[in-house]
Amino acid sequence: MKKTLADIKKQAEESKLGKTLEEWDAIKKAERKTFSGKVKYVWEHFIYYPIYRFFDKIKNIPDEIKYFLQRGKRGFSDRDAWSIDYYLSSWMPKALRTMKKGWGYPGLGRVNTHQKWSVILEKMAKGFDASRKIGEYKYRSTTQLKKLQAVQKEGLKLFIKYFDNLWD
Repeated sequence: MKKTLADIKKQAEESKLGKTLEEWDAIKKAERKTFSGKVKYVWEHFIYYPIYRFFDKIKNIPDEIKYFLQRGKRGFSDRDAWSIDYYLSSWMPKALRTMKKGWGYPGLGRVNTHQKWSVILEKMAKGFDASRKIGEYKYRSTTQLKKLQAVQKEGLKLFIKYFDNLWD
């Protein structure tokens, strides 16, 4: 029997594959209220995952040494190149905030004082912070995601605009 588009849509609605973040949170909260849900939560968060992470770190020691040597030799590792956006958002906010502490400023156009430059650097840093939060799925709703995306967009626009001014 050949499935029609209507049959596929009906099957998708019945299986409820597409849930919002709010629906998944409600399901998790309801599950945690049951005894088995509490046991599962304790098992996963306090027994299984800590033990798993411990042995995983031991297993990854040779790779970590390789990545360390690659960073020393060429400035980045294979792991960094695999996800450059995540790598940059891990250290760029700290670097931009360090520049706020008494470094120079462009002195061009509207950015003619250190205070104005500090505000712009902070917006750039917040853009990279937002990028990292988006990459790590650290938002609870679609409205929070949209706010993070707006902060990210503003910060990255400023980063592009003032890229040639990021020097001492």
